[in-house]
Amino acid sequence: MKVPAFRIKQGRQVIYLTAFEAKQFLKEGFTAPDAWSPTNRQGYQREPKQRRFKRISEYLTAKDRNALLPQAILLNSREKLTFRAANGDGHFGTLEIKHLPLWEVDGQHRLGGIRVACQTNPDEMEDFMVPVVITEGVPRIEEAVLFFVINTEQKRVPTDLAQRIITEQVEDAERRKEVVSMGKEWIARATEVVDLLIEKEGNPWYERIAIPGLKQASTLIKQVSFVQSLQPILDAERNPAFAHLKAEDSAELLARYWEAVRDTFPEAFEDHKNYVITRTVGVFPLHKIAPAVFTVVRDRCGGRVTKAGLKEVWGEIGDALKEKFGLERASEFWNKDPETGEAGKYAGAKGFKILADILITVLPQEEKVAAVL
Repeated sequence: MKVPAFRIKQGRQVIYLTAFEAKQFLKEGFTAPDAWSPTNRQGYQREPKQRRFKRISEYLTAKDRNALLPQAILLNSREKLTFRAANGDGHFGTLEIKHLPLWEVDGQHRLGGIRVACQTNPDEMEDFMVPVVITEGVPRIEEAVLFFVINTEQKRVPTDLAQRIITEQVEDAERRKEVVSMGKEWIARATEVVDLLIEKEGNPWYERIAIPGLKQASTLIKQVSFVQSLQPILDAERNPAFAHLKAEDSAELLARYWEAVRDTFPEAFEDHKNYVITRTVGVFPLHKIAPAVFTVVRDRCGGRVTKAGLKEVWGEIGDALKEKFGLERASEFWNKDPETGEAGKYAGAKGFKILADILITVLPQEEKVAAVL
């Protein structure tokens, strides 16, 4: 096949910039990943994941967005290519590909999604142009090294910045539809809540959450972690009862919640070095059980989540923890020393879930809140 292309030289390596219609990738044997399998033990990639194909295909074929895939697919021809320049400088011309497959060095999942989109929506997708970079004559071992470098060294947009980008997008009506369709609207609200909490004097998170671009010695947890921990409270699919609140109301509710937690475990908030309640191991499980706590308080306080109600329920939780674990002070539950505190024994997502389960077992009216979790 012949395609128009730009020829570029980087050091000793020649690369070509071109584009293919999406339907070209439906042709059997046109491209292939070099995936490891019992019959291909020299393969350097994992088998692509079908669920990622589906997600990309859904993105490309959604009716309410103008889908873009501007990042180029990286392919390699292990055989010699033929390039014929169309002008004097030799940079633009016609690239002739005589040997297939072209090996998929980077972009396997995008290609899989493109193929699925073409099969399900051929009228719309077959002419979709896919930017491609083709390297010439890179041997298999160097191809594997290139794959490794691309997938381990390149920098992605930091997640905390991505959260702020999503927050900016929801200000635009069309972008908001896209964010909502992706199930990410709660991230925008959670980021707004973080900003309100760090500006609200008196609550435990005043100037304590590290946001991108600012360096403050007093911070205890990064924005990216705090925002992610808020999903059980703010994601409408997981918690429709409270997800409808405005950011200002959610921030006020969380400030009340954490003030009640601080009153229950005061020593843990005074000594951040030896207690983990204000670290991820504390924040994630405490936010996970928050909807259940709100349910109990609302049941007791005539449908409202009051400061007094939260303080009462958390006081009971603290007393129950002291009795359950034989503690002199409730704060010791959050001691980072596993010999002294229960929380010190756990870390990571599994640990967060275990701690949340422990807290639920000592929550008053446990039987009434099981459905919330």
